[in-house]
Amino acid sequence: LRLYLIRSRCYNYVISQHVIQEGDKVIIKPRFSAFFETDLHKYLSNKHIKNILLAGTTTPNCIRSTAYDAVSYDYEPIILDACCSSVTNEVQQANLEDMERIGMRIIRDDNAVDIENKLFK
Repeated sequence: LRLYLIRSRCYNYVISQHVIQEGDKVIIKPRFSAFFETDLHKYLSNKHIKNILLAGTTTPNCIRSTAYDAVSYDYEPIILDACCSSVTNEVQQANLEDMERIGMRIIRDDNAVDIENKLFK
């Protein structure tokens, strides 16, 4: 299952890159958190999904907001450090450490090729 959470202003770019394939789910998000005013919680709960892999830009905004909302809905967010970004490495690390302190799982590995075995062993 591949789910894309896209800011509306980025939708045309993502579509033009041919990233999305048939059968993928796309949710347009109006704000930082992917849960805010979207059907994400309903979609995930209907599919009985509990773990959410998070990747994207602006870790302090979109990734962090989505991760905290995920915890509020009893999901387990897993943040892929190598697939996220912040304006500086210091900002990135401070945000990851804050999220890790409340129990979120952070994968700090540049090699995401074998991510499934690392997460679900």
